[in-house]
Amino acid sequence: ANAARDMDILRAALGDEKLNYMGKSYGTYMGTLYAQLFPNKVGRMVLDGAVDPTISDYESILAQAVGFDGALDAFIEDCQKSEDCPLPSGLQPARDFFTNIYKSAAITPLPQRKPNKGDDRVATESILVIGTASALYDSVDGWPQLRQAVVEAKEGYSDTFIKLLDQYTGRQPDGIFSDNEFDAGAVIDCLDNPASRTPEQVMADAATITEQAPIFGPYVAFANLTCSLFPKAADHVTVKNKIQTPQPIIVIGTTRDPATPYKWAQALHGILTNSQLLTYNGDGHTGQGRGNACIDGAIDAFYLRGTLPKANLSCTL
Repeated sequence: ANAARDMDILRAALGDEKLNYMGKSYGTYMGTLYAQLFPNKVGRMVLDGAVDPTISDYESILAQAVGFDGALDAFIEDCQKSEDCPLPSGLQPARDFFTNIYKSAAITPLPQRKPNKGDDRVATESILVIGTASALYDSVDGWPQLRQAVVEAKEGYSDTFIKLLDQYTGRQPDGIFSDNEFDAGAVIDCLDNPASRTPEQVMADAATITEQAPIFGPYVAFANLTCSLFPKAADHVTVKNKIQTPQPIIVIGTTRDPATPYKWAQALHGILTNSQLLTYNGDGHTGQGRGNACIDGAIDAFYLRGTLPKANLSCTL
């Protein structure tokens, strides 16, 4: 909420009557809060990879766990269309491959074949899990890297898994991180979404989440555990069920988005009463700027000329 207020200070300082804004993933939450706090100041706003701001922390974690499992299934099915796919044949055997290498790395981490100078890291269970998730964010660049990571893992190495981890966390070759996003993110998320579950309830929830998402569920289930130790923010702002803005807002949802499920975009479209839902039938996280001419053309026209997309526009790669 404070960041949304800061955005309005920046708008005023620039002398702009309205705020033109592109928010992706978590940025959609900031955009939604801005629209609630300053509805008359909304200009040309696009919210891509939408977060549903009204669901509980448990519902959010469950949806993300199921989303990442679904994205992994999509990767497996795409890989197995090729004769040189390094995964075992069949969906369940391929799923088992990932769970088995995770469990194995928990006992015997995988070394790098060609580490950078001074980089003696080995791939533990958590590195393999995060590396896999990192690849699933982007079907264009991430999926080929994940295939290579599978090839290397079968040979006993982890170079590409570690590369995927570093891309996700912003770790540079010299071991320095490009920013403090993950440290800050943990605090911001807990203040935005105060924990509604005790540690004991989180433990019990993990069984349900794992049952519905057997690959990522055992890990994602505990994502919000830290928040149970945080105090509730004194000025916590709850998003309303209906937000009306004079200017229309575009919401983009990707049908097989692992991090922000499509149903969240549908929910945000319902909350923002003057909005249009633009659907990207595809894989990966967010839709704009990923090479789809239909999506990109619609958003360019909106920002440059104020032209709204055709109602219920659906784009396919």
